[in-house]
Amino acid sequence: ALLPVYFITAWPPLFILMNILLGAASLLSLYLAVWQLTKRRFPSFTAAFLLFGHAYFVWLVTLPMSENMSLFLLTFFLYLFAAPRLGQARVVALAVVVCGLFLTKFALFPVTASLGLLVLFRLQAEKSQQLMIWFLGLGSFLAALTLLYQAHWVQYNPTLVFESQYEVKSAQTIVAF
Repeated sequence: ALLPVYFITAWPPLFILMNILLGAASLLSLYLAVWQLTKRRFPSFTAAFLLFGHAYFVWLVTLPMSENMSLFLLTFFLYLFAAPRLGQARVVALAVVVCGLFLTKFALFPVTASLGLLVLFRLQAEKSQQLMIWFLGLGSFLAALTLLYQAHWVQYNPTLVFESQYEVKSAQTIVAF
């Protein structure tokens, strides 16, 4: 959620605006996903209202953190996946969303792996071998880029990519309460 704003400025109200836009996009994605599944307005509005009315969702607007981007990517995944048939454009978008979710928050690796397997199972059920190749190829390419990027930032040690926080504490920074 922070990255798009950093290209403009580090002014805090823009971070809140970005979180509001991501929240609105999450609501719209959830509404459209439920609409695709039910073709009825009431369940779609109810799902969006329950997400919007939740205290955690309202609290997230004030946080310039990755949870807002993760929530948007998850609801957008639901929208893409809820289509009656997956085409090439949706499969490419699903690969980008799954890799983007992993890149946004490494602690969501089990979720991203599960979502990737879910897409593969669906493509297998639809007997779409060409789309499976697209998903696996693009997903592998984006995952490799992510790991290489992280290995560069974490002192060329790729095993640290999967740690949620990497911090070196010296004796001077440890404070006893």
